[in-house]
Amino acid sequence: MKLKWKSQDELEMSGQPPQGRYDHGMQRFNNAIILFGGRKMNSDHPFASSIYLLELSNLTWIKLRKKGSPQNMLRSEFC
Repeated sequence: MKLKWKSQDELEMSGQPPQGRYDHGMQRFNNAIILFGGRKMNSDHPFASSIYLLELSNLTWIKLRKKGSPQNMLRSEFC
């Protein structure tokens, strides 16, 4: 098997992609990847509490809505 790395510019993605971040968590769930929390890059508010889902079948980003009280910080968390 030969694997080839591709940059985001080479992939045809749609939807609302997340902002650049680090120290975040990612988890594969069925045919999707869930990205959550982390620290925002170049921001006055460094912690991200947003949650995104990437549907792997069609490479579509979806920003998920949280229910209940939002957590102020999600970083280096695991599912």
